[in-house]
Amino acid sequence: MSSEKEENDMGIYKRRDNNELTEQEYEIYLFLIKYFKENGYAPTVREIGKGVYLSSTATIKYYLDALERKKKIKRGSSARAICLTEYTLVHKKRVR
Repeated sequence: MSSEKEENDMGIYKRRDNNELTEQEYEIYLFLIKYFKENGYAPTVREIGKGVYLSSTATIKYYLDALERKKKIKRGSSARAICLTEYTLVHKKRVR
């Protein structure tokens, strides 16, 4: 069983919680939220890569798998089938 370790400011390593997001996972998660807010639907893997400056679709899929394991997203079989599980988008109604 492998354990992820993270070094703190004092150079001491501590074990990272399994559900804690890495910096790159968090960046992708924030991109997903922003994209949903702006467009109303999920981005493709290539659009995610463009948004977070990663060119490898395999790397992006790796991070999406990690976000799914950590229950931050849920994916389906189509290119845009990504749901945010811990985030709810609410559309504002226009007030006159």
